[in-house]
Amino acid sequence: MRRKMSWVYGFVSLCLLCLFWATPVQARSAQSDWWLSAHRGGDTKGYPENAIETFAHSVSLSKRVWIECDISESADGVLMMMHDSTLSRTSTGHGYVVQTPWAKLKTLRLKDPYGHITPYRIPRLIDVLRWGKGKTQLFLDVKSRWPRGLRHRTHRPYWKSIFSRVVKMIQQQRAWKDVVVITYNVRQALYVHKLDKRLRLSVGLTSISKLQTYLRHIPAHRMIAFTGLLFYGEKPSLYQALKRHQVKVIAATFRAESVVARLPLTGWMRRIIWSLMLQRYSELGIQIFAVNDTRLALTLLSQ
Repeated sequence: MRRKMSWVYGFVSLCLLCLFWATPVQARSAQSDWWLSAHRGGDTKGYPENAIETFAHSVSLSKRVWIECDISESADGVLMMMHDSTLSRTSTGHGYVVQTPWAKLKTLRLKDPYGHITPYRIPRLIDVLRWGKGKTQLFLDVKSRWPRGLRHRTHRPYWKSIFSRVVKMIQQQRAWKDVVVITYNVRQALYVHKLDKRLRLSVGLTSISKLQTYLRHIPAHRMIAFTGLLFYGEKPSLYQALKRHQVKVIAATFRAESVVARLPLTGWMRRIIWSLMLQRYSELGIQIFAVNDTRLALTLLSQ
């Protein structure tokens, strides 16, 4: 059964390669203006996700590295860095983040991606903004969904409440030039833009019609277009439209990285597939790559 699954994975990998090479793309020279967005800060052995020490490690690799990080809040309303709605995967704590007071959260130690406990602690958003000023760009992923099964403590929509407080914190720290606020739909993007028109927003764009919708309300220079996890269908023409409007583009490769890592392939084969994916993204006109393996992506893109 295991051998059969290996053949299946191998066949899937070959299909992926054929897809990448068969996708029609207008030829263009290699880009010099590219950056990496380290997913969840670029966690690796000894460095947990969403920790300032991890951010510093990632940024030390290259000036081309930016940081994507996740904002949650404690039971007493402290904005802090955490991806999951629960604590057990990434820290020594247990239970829901929104049910745990900051006094408890700040005592917890964070785990690296292999489950090893590190000496590092959960940082607050204010600490991250102060650290990042002038060092890098922070892509702020606001966890705006209230955990299912928990009763909300107010009648106001939770996503509006947390976005408004994140924007207020950015304003207090005068961090407009250092951050990009990630939004997941038109409603969120328009709400954040209305709160502060100086902010840059990452907006989900998978079609030209959606691009036109955004451009009616938000200036192109205030947007970074997130075009998804893989390119398909209309994407080449979408990238051409984004280039005409001078909108920077970010696309995620971290999901593809995870798939390739599970394939029964040798290290050099994984490296070739990963290199081809980055090459095709670059040819399409993507300037920012959201990645898990920051060091390897830097090596491949610098060749």
